[in-house]
Parts: sequence; C-alpha cells; structure tokens
Amino acid sequence: MPLDPRRRPELALLLLACAVLGAAWSLVVPTFEAPDEPAHWSYVTYLARERELPAHADRVPGKPWPGSYESHQPPLFYAAAAALLRFGPGSEERVVLARNPAFRTGPDEANVFEHAPEMPAPQDARPGILSVRLLSAACGLATTLLTYLVANAVFGGRRAPALAAAALVGFSPQFLFIAGSVNNDAMAACLGTAALLPMLRLLSRRPARWWWAAAAGGLVGAAALVKLSALALLPLAGILVLWRALRVDRRPSHLVAFAAAVAGTVGWYVVLNAARRGDPFLTHLAETNTPKLIRRKSLTADYWPDTFAPRLFESFWGYFGWFSVALPAAVYLAFQVAAATGALGLLADVRPWRGRRWVPAGHGRCLLLLAAVVAVNLAAVVQYNLTYSQPQGRFLFPSIAAIAVLLVAGWSALLDRLRSILPPSRLTTALPGALAAAVVLGMGGLNLYALAVVHDAYWVTP
Repeated sequence: MPLDPRRRPELALLLLACAVLGAAWSLVVPTFEAPDEPAHWSYVTYLARERELPAHADRVPGKPWPGSYESHQPPLFYAAAAALLRFGPGSEERVVLARNPAFRTGPDEANVFEHAPEMPAPQDARPGILSVRLLSAACGLATTLLTYLVANAVFGGRRAPALAAAALVGFSPQFLFIAGSVNNDAMAACLGTAALLPMLRLLSRRPARWWWAAAAGGLVGAAALVKLSALALLPLAGILVLWRALRVDRRPSHLVAFAAAVAGTVGWYVVLNAARRGDPFLTHLAETNTPKLIRRKSLTADYWPDTFAPRLFESFWGYFGWFSVALPAAVYLAFQVAAATGALGLLADVRPWRGRRWVPAGHGRCLLLLAAVVAVNLAAVVQYNLTYSQPQGRFLFPSIAAIAVLLVAGWSALLDRLRSILPPSRLTTALPGALAAAVVLGMGGLNLYALAVVHDAYWVTP
C-alpha cells in the first residue's frame, strides 16, 4: 500500500522525536565512551588524510598506519565519514585522551578515559567527532523510517502496528546510544533494513521487474560493504531472486541484475582483499589486529547459557559505555516478558498454517522471511563468538527492524485473539491503537530515563 506522509502525522511526530533524541545521545555521551569509538575514529581520519584504504597490519614505508584494530572493516561508513570531515568542521586528527585509572576499579566509575572535570557534555563534543556522530545518528533515523515502511508492507498498510514497530527501533536506548557514536553499526542497520523492502516485494506475487532484484542485491552488498557480517543476508536474498526468476517471472534478467548489483557493491572489495592479502573476508587480519581478544570455544561451552545469552539480550536493549553502565534489572525483566509474549503470539499466529502448504501465503510468508533474517543474523553472531567473547546486542542491529516487526506481529496476534473472544465494542476496536500508544509512550519514556542514567553516570560526580 502506498505511503502518503501527509496523511500520517503520527509518523512525522515520531521521526521528529527520534531525531531530537538521537542528537541528544550524540551530545551526552563523552568522547570515546562508546564501544570501539577511538578505533573507528582513527580509521575515519586515516581515510580523510590519505584518501586510500589502509595498508592494515603491513606497514608501508613512508605511509602512516591508522593504528586501528578496526582497520579490517569494509570502508563504506569510513569513506562517508571521511568525506564529511573534508568538507565539514575539520578532521581533528589528533584526539588523545588519557586512560582513566579508576575505570573497572572504582565501583561507580563509568568513564574509560579522563575528561575535563565538571565540563557539561555538549562542550566535550569536538566538532569533527560530533559531525560523524550526527552522520551515524542520521542513519539511525533513516532506519526508523525504513522500519515503518517494512511494517507497513507486512501489515498491509495498518498504521498502528507500523508505528509500534518503528517506535521499538527509533526509541530503543541501545540503538540510539550506538547510533550517536562514531560507529558503523547504524549504517549497517540502515542498509540491512532497506534491503528488506525489495526482498518483501520479491516474496510477494505482485509484479516485480528486474530492478527489484538489483535493489535487493545492491542493498545487501552495500550493507556488507559497511560490515561484512551483513553477507549473512546474501543467501536469503539470492534464494528469493532464484525463486522469483524460476518459478514466478521465469526471467533470467532477475539473476543477472542481482549478481551484477552484488558484484558492483561488495564483490570488488572481496576480490581486492583476495588479491592483496589472500584473505577475501579479512578474517585472518581481524585475528591479527585483535589477538588478545581471541577466546575460542565450542558450542557446548558454559559461555553460551551463562554469558552469551543474557548479555546479548541485555545489550540489545540497553547496556552503555564499554559495558559499564547498565539499566535496572527490572527493565531487562520487562523486556524478557515482552519478548516472551511476542513469541507466544507468533506461535499462536502460526497455528492456522498447520494443515496447509508448508510455506504460508501473504502475511505469514512475510513473517517467515523476517524470522529467517533474524536467524541468519543470530547465526553470524554465534559464529563470531566462537572465536571472540563479544556478546554485544548491537551485532543484531542489521535485523533490528525484523525483530521489531516480529514482536509487534506477536502482540497483535494476541490482541486479535482477544478481540475475537470479546463482543464488538469501541474498546475492542481501539485495542490496536492502544497497543501502538503503549509502545510509543513506553519506549519513549524509557529512552528519556536511559539518557538520564547515562548522563548521570558520566557527568555527575558521585
């Protein structure tokens, strides 16, 4: 169903609120107090200065090395940030902050680095770093809008569930915290979410010309050019294009367009890495850059239930700094209840599929695709944690829109069951809108509370 923004003022208000909050997070979090921000910044300034990809761990005589353990990352985010610096307020290449000796030893100390004492947060934001943070925040805002569009397609134009899904993303404390830092996760989430739109179109039986296949391949490839872990989406998109080409449209042009788009976005980078280093996905280089972080383990290790699962869940919703500022336990419990309720609703929604074809039609098929997106993203995170102990929820951000839509679909399914039991009335008619209002107000209020928690942790002397 076409989206007319003039008829959806609630969406405009939501985006405005998300933009204000995104800017606030960019200002409140002190410089380099977001995960890996110094390394990301070093990569950005290297590209701004040298205008070429880093030589990685191989020092080239006469060429400075970025000194960044993130130098194995694909270049799209860093190139965009470097271009912004060249035409913006200056690169500020030398940002040196002393390590805070009280970090991890003081019980109430969140700062990894030492900052000017009693300095209000906005004054700590250096213009160059702030401009790149705002670029990342803009990607976060675009992800919110794209989530609304994805939900609009899945729910057939129903405004209430689409708004609820967008609010889950746009008001997520962890998402805005990461999007408000110098980090490539928000751009990866943005492009990964955008890729869902052509994938949903290809999944439907509506007419889809070759450019829909090209869009799917190009957006997945662009997401992988931000973070190579987004390549996990490539098999799903490829299967959709193959099914469309062989079973629906019977046109090889879809396959050709898809392959050309992937090759033109990320394919050249993989080939370049293979030619320069014999390491197409730079997995060996990543291990070389971060040898102290390697903690190899098996799938039967106690790490998975004891550390990975709880920490991944908590840090998906809100665990700030360098894992130094947590929300109250009651908040995580509330999200556990909400997630369990959404999963229960999805299972209830699956029941009508029994006895029919294995692949459901329409709405159910869309949910199946979104569940597959979450599954492959989670599999990539698990695979990464077989080598590194990094149970960070932000690694699931490429599928954050899919997670939000699935949760809202589960809650909506339970409401539909309730509406089928109760007699028709104004109350039952208002239930979908009440759900959307509860999500918007609840997530918005939680975001403000989390922002206050982070502000006090960094800027209020205990």
